[in-house]
Amino acid sequence: MGLNRGDAEVRTFNVAVSSGVGEAPLLLNRGSHGEHALVAGTAASDAADVVKVPTRPLDDLLAEAGHRPEDVGFLKIDTEGHEPRVLEGAARVLSASPPAMIEYAPFRYRDPECGVDVLEQIVAEHYSHFLDLRRAIKGEAELRPILELADVRSEIASTDE
Repeated sequence: MGLNRGDAEVRTFNVAVSSGVGEAPLLLNRGSHGEHALVAGTAASDAADVVKVPTRPLDDLLAEAGHRPEDVGFLKIDTEGHEPRVLEGAARVLSASPPAMIEYAPFRYRDPECGVDVLEQIVAEHYSHFLDLRRAIKGEAELRPILELADVRSEIASTDE
């Protein structure tokens, strides 16, 4: 933190952000520290590089740090497939509708109880539009109604085949 001069402004928590207080299996990616991922179900028991980590909702962490939901100026969620659970634990923050950047990768949402449908429902409850950043690379990004997010899911699925 010292390199970015954020020592006084940043507080870290040794937990994974999720939908509740508990514990979850974290699959370690030895090749890329940015790709560790919480795993659901039997995938956790099949993996050799799994550790248990504590989980807490984002709303609770912000409250503990003394922040109100309306204090959040920008929300970025890139959790390697755990985005739906993170959103479930951020209801108070989302009620303030801060600008958000959320990795939308439907093929990664493997939690049978909390998948892409949950993510799309939560996002639709709090936001009216989205920007598909894949199109921004080509200079074609445009603000789209949130109801078209399912269309993006179909586009992504067709490019993966």
